[in-house]
Amino acid sequence: MQAKALRRALSGETPRTLTPWEWEEWYAAQGKESEFEYKNSD
Repeated sequence: MQAKALRRALSGETPRTLTPWEWEEWYAAQGKESEFEYKNSD
């Protein structure tokens, strides 16, 4: 299980299971993906 977690951590993929604070730190370091950005409908 630890090996799988390490592979996921090193893969560079977007993580799926983080706390809100960890997401905040991750987005600060990585930037937000375009699919998560809010689009203005105006």
